[in-house]
Amino acid sequence: MICTDKIKKIHLTGICGTAMGNIAVGLKNSGYEITGSDSGVYPPMSDFLKENGIEIFEYSEENVKNKDLVIIGNAIPRGNVEVEFVLDNKIPFTSLPEAVNSFFVKNKKLIMVTGTHGKTTTTSLIAFILEYCGLNPSFLIGGIVPQLKSGFKYSEESKYFVLEGDEYDTAFFDKTSKFLKFTPDFLVINYLEFDHGDIFDSLKDIKKSFIHLLKKCPKNSTVFLNNDHKTTLSLKDYSFSKIKLFGFKKNSDFKVKYAGFKNGKSIYKIKTESNEYTLSSYLHGKHNARNLTAAFSVCYSLGLQPEKIIEAIESFYGVSRRFETYYENEKKGITVIQDFAHHPTAFEYTIKTAKKLYPNKKIIAIIEPATNTMRSGKFGKKLKNSVKQADLTIFLPVPSKKRHSVKDNFTPPEGENIVNLNNKKDFEEFLGKGNFENSVFLFMSNGAPWGYMKMVKKFYQGE
Repeated sequence: MICTDKIKKIHLTGICGTAMGNIAVGLKNSGYEITGSDSGVYPPMSDFLKENGIEIFEYSEENVKNKDLVIIGNAIPRGNVEVEFVLDNKIPFTSLPEAVNSFFVKNKKLIMVTGTHGKTTTTSLIAFILEYCGLNPSFLIGGIVPQLKSGFKYSEESKYFVLEGDEYDTAFFDKTSKFLKFTPDFLVINYLEFDHGDIFDSLKDIKKSFIHLLKKCPKNSTVFLNNDHKTTLSLKDYSFSKIKLFGFKKNSDFKVKYAGFKNGKSIYKIKTESNEYTLSSYLHGKHNARNLTAAFSVCYSLGLQPEKIIEAIESFYGVSRRFETYYENEKKGITVIQDFAHHPTAFEYTIKTAKKLYPNKKIIAIIEPATNTMRSGKFGKKLKNSVKQADLTIFLPVPSKKRHSVKDNFTPPEGENIVNLNNKKDFEEFLGKGNFENSVFLFMSNGAPWGYMKMVKKFYQGE
């Protein structure tokens, strides 16, 4: 924990990351003198920082001179001129997670959401429910939630801080998971699967980080585990905290079941020890059923009125880039959807959701291999199996700016309904040759496939 009493001037190296930018504004609003530096600066973060009176500089030794503290972003390597000057001159420095914990979380009750899938949606929904119920929570979320207006909010008066906890490494000088910098009072662990193949060797390796996290949790804290996932459930053996289970299984403390579809919303029933509650939601699919049940479980355990929790869930529209409609052409029956899915399990659930919501349309799954794990080739057969329910699957090329960040061993799977494309020209020609009327183009990537999405829109707008 950083002693913040004598700190006045703070510089952020790598300020344009989503979390870094939000924290920079939060620190400025808390009265600190803030400067920042980055390369490849572009909207919306550059505009956001400018609007909040924070100037962005190119990397330079001058930026970090006479600073009380330098916060170094996760992507900043040794060799960066600011990093080298900070180290040579023994200027105090820290990571983003340490800064968040020291400046913002400190004396608040921490609700942290972790796991391979569902973190952003579940964190956002918990924050939204608390906001809806008038509790004025502070929060830090790794996504855009239109109804919350920002991914970061801080108030001295907040009792709760809601945090999306990341298992990825912290900084060049700290290769442990980011979430290990925190001690949660309420911890959600959703799915636990292999990911981040650039820093973890195996699922067993990832599990170690979660075990360390559980060992940090106080005895009077509460841990909420996905009861439907074997690996996640195995973590309860390492916990000293109170355990509550959520999911579809009968022995769940918070049991959910799908109860239909009406007026564009999925209907769910959530059963507690004493009651059963019916609710509708714009969040579709089994994965989102677990996400909203996890959020319900936490808020119910905080003592909030179930009726108010349900009202909040029913009015929550979701997170940007999570099964979000980008374009529709009713005449041609074309729908273009973007989703953040970037793991075989997420591909499978997202395709199943599309099949359920659009039963009379052809589902065309379009996958961009943007993550380090995907491009490492470590998913193997899981990748092919995950797209079985799509009518057609298109694998896009590795994004050009990502091609040299890790050693690429990505070989797209082959199959009767699988097409592998090498560039945008191939994609354009593919669109021209096919008859895709009455189809859903389901783009799945944590990268930026917007160029391809715009091509579909342009193609069908021009007819």
